[in-house]
Amino acid sequence: MKSQEILESLTPDLIEEIFSSIHALDKASYRSLIQSLATRKKLRPVYLERKPRIERHLWMRDQLVWSSNRDLSDQVLQIWLLSACQPMICDFLDKLKIPHDGQGIVDVLPKEPDASLVQKTVKSLLETYPPIQVAVYLQFFADMADTPWEELQKLLTTNEQLRLHKTEPSLP
Repeated sequence: MKSQEILESLTPDLIEEIFSSIHALDKASYRSLIQSLATRKKLRPVYLERKPRIERHLWMRDQLVWSSNRDLSDQVLQIWLLSACQPMICDFLDKLKIPHDGQGIVDVLPKEPDASLVQKTVKSLLETYPPIQVAVYLQFFADMADTPWEELQKLLTTNEQLRLHKTEPSLP
């Protein structure tokens, strides 16, 4: 799934959690996101800033699901995952023996590890972390990989805990 499809599939509660987390952990990125979305819609950022936070966040999500905003939807998921979900990402990479910088950043993604190791790692993540966070991360990871990992793709389509489904738009 592409990042905008992932965001489109999330519940309003999780959208609120994602944007609130970004606001709390990386205010500069949050402000930049508001500025970018406002500019693309030919609005002044103050228009968005004056909206109640929950309404603002749902509006932001509704804008990010457009393919023209893929760069921003990628950025939102990257910021959220690497800040709020960093232990899960590091755990995933460690269990797959993929070298990273200790914060979940990988310089070069190797070919897919052994299928049984991928299965075992995904099972462990689902037992340890909230399944929705695991699903979002793995769907995003699978889309970002240059070479698709066949076993991971199989798990994303067959494991109900990892499947994300479209939700209704939040605002009319």
